[in-house]
Amino acid sequence: MELQVEDRILLLSILPDQGTFLTVKMVRGMRDRLEFTADELATLNFDQSDDRLTWDTPDDEPVVVNVAFKKLERDIVYDALKELDEAGELKWQHLRLCELFEYEGAE
Repeated sequence: MELQVEDRILLLSILPDQGTFLTVKMVRGMRDRLEFTADELATLNFDQSDDRLTWDTPDDEPVVVNVAFKKLERDIVYDALKELDEAGELKWQHLRLCELFEYEGAE
């Protein structure tokens, strides 16, 4: 799955911090694959002011990485989106993740 910088940031922010042993193990693996490398951090030049995070995009092209997700990992993300939706905390920034993970709303 091709993920842009914002996708990775949002995914890292919604992954659960706790759960079953299997869930925690799967989340750890996802976090490892989603985190930014030292080279990416240097290239993107992140800047945080108050609650706003900005970054540079080289040549005005989105920085994209391809990340593979196992079915169980996709289910974990789907459930995290569902939890946000049911709590009324889903934001417009999450809509791309909903499309990527085929989330269409609480059942």
